[in-house]
Amino acid sequence: IAMSGKFRESIDLVGQDILKERLEYDPDTGIFNWLIPPPRSAVGDIAGRTNTNGYLEVWLLSKRYLLHRLAFLYMDGDHPASEIDHIDGCRTNNAWSNLRRVSSAENSRNKKIFSNNRSGASGVHYDRSTSEWVASIRSGGKLIRIGSYGLKFFAKQARLAAEKKYGFHENHGKR
Repeated sequence: IAMSGKFRESIDLVGQDILKERLEYDPDTGIFNWLIPPPRSAVGDIAGRTNTNGYLEVWLLSKRYLLHRLAFLYMDGDHPASEIDHIDGCRTNNAWSNLRRVSSAENSRNKKIFSNNRSGASGVHYDRSTSEWVASIRSGGKLIRIGSYGLKFFAKQARLAAEKKYGFHENHGKR
């Protein structure tokens, strides 16, 4: 079975039986512990390290795996073809209750606010040429202009209403 997009073909991936032989997963904490450790580790040590993107990863049988994806293999027995969303936005929280299979579009509806955002709300910015706050939202690959407002408060409220209308997660835009 081939996986779409950026995910590798399942023939290249470790199976659930090998995973459970080498690692133990606690669904309540999201922590993996070694049962058969690699060199410089011991049985029971916490497995994984944070990669440059902020996700926990582990090397298993000479291949790198993201632990949130291994949680699905451990619990469901297959490698997810879809993206995995960390519901609370914390990339290192691999508790089973914090993970869900989603499409790319669904995953983009649960993003943290960008670090360079100055309005304090996703999709809200100040337009100096009109001296108004502009609210917009992206859905279905299109940028939708919600409206312009004299006060930032009203632009934020309009954006929140649009997030509900277009099915954004309640955590979207939180810091």
